[in-house]
Amino acid sequence: MAMEGLLSSSLACSRPKLGEAEGFKRAWDELEAYVRARPVLTDQHLSSYHADGCCLVRLGGKIVEADACHKTTPSQRRAGQADLDTLADLALLAVARELVILRPHEVCNVQSFQELYGGRLISDIIPEAHHVDFNGTECRRDHTKEQPPMRLHVDDCDHGCSPAVQLLLGIKNVNQTPTTVALVPKEEELLAAGIRVDLLREPLYQHQPPSITATSAVPLRPVLYGAKERPRIQADVKSTRGIRQDAAEAWEDLHRFLQKKTRFVALAPGDVLVLDNTRVLHGRGSLQPVEDSANRRWVKRLWLTGTATEKTLATCHNPLQRHPRVFSRQLAYDRTKPMLNPMEHF
Repeated sequence: MAMEGLLSSSLACSRPKLGEAEGFKRAWDELEAYVRARPVLTDQHLSSYHADGCCLVRLGGKIVEADACHKTTPSQRRAGQADLDTLADLALLAVARELVILRPHEVCNVQSFQELYGGRLISDIIPEAHHVDFNGTECRRDHTKEQPPMRLHVDDCDHGCSPAVQLLLGIKNVNQTPTTVALVPKEEELLAAGIRVDLLREPLYQHQPPSITATSAVPLRPVLYGAKERPRIQADVKSTRGIRQDAAEAWEDLHRFLQKKTRFVALAPGDVLVLDNTRVLHGRGSLQPVEDSANRRWVKRLWLTGTATEKTLATCHNPLQRHPRVFSRQLAYDRTKPMLNPMEHF
C-alpha cells in the first residue's frame, strides 16, 4: 500500500470521542507489511545505533514539504486535535515500526504521557510565542532574541516508565540549530577519567522535574545502572541532584566528562534521529534570533517503550485516554502504588 493510501485508510476510521486512536492502531498494524517491503534502516544504521546509541536516517525533505505535513497548526496538534494526519507523521511511525521489527528484544510499542501535548503520541517540538510548560505555567518566548541551549538530559528520567527510544524528525531548521548527543561510554573509561562510578550507581540522587511539587514523594535512585560494558543512565542536568556532597561531585564530574564527548547533529528537513533514551543524553543548541517565529527549529517526536517494562506498562494505562499507550507522568509518585523501577529489568 502506498504511503498516501495508508494515511487515508488510517484517517478514515477516526472517531470524534477517541481522536485517532483506532486509526493510529490500524496504521501501526498495516505498517509492518509496508516497511518489510520497503525497508529504510540499513545494517549501517543498526551498527551505529548499537555502538553509539543513536543513528541518523535521511528520508529526504520531500516527506515534510508544506503540502504534505501542514494540514493543522502546531497549536492544534499540541491541543490533541490530530494524532496522525500528515505524511511526516506516518513516515516517522514507519521508522519506529521497522525498528520494533528489527530489535524486538529491546522495543515493542509507542508510548506517551497524558500531561504532555494533550497526550499525543507524535508531538510537535517547536518554540512558540506562547508556550505552556509541563507544570501548566504559561510563558512567553521572544523569537527575536537568542534562546539559551537546552541542557543534556534523558527524557522523563524521573519516571519509572521512561521511554526506551526517542525518534526526532526534522521539519524546519533554518539556522541549523544542533541537537546535542552524548553517549555514556564503558565503565572502564569513566574510571580512567577519575569518575566515582561507585557513587553514581548508588541510590543517592533525586530527579525532580518542575511538574512535581516539593512535597511529593520523590524516590532516590542512582544515575548509572546496567552492565559495565554498556552503562545506562537516568539523569537531567537541570533536575538531578545528589543528596550528599561526594555524590553531587561525582555527578558534576560525569556531566563535565559527557560535555567533552558531546556530538552536534543539525537535523535537516526529513532527517530522523533515533536515540537510545537509556544510554544517551541529548539536548539542543542555542536558538538564534529570527524575524519570523515560523522559521524556528521544528521537530516531531515519537517515543517507544522497551520490552523490559512492557508488562508493567500494560497495567498502567488509563482506558479513558485517546490511545491505550498514553500514561500518566504522575504514576511514579503515587504513594498508594509500588515504585516502578526500570533497573529491576537489567
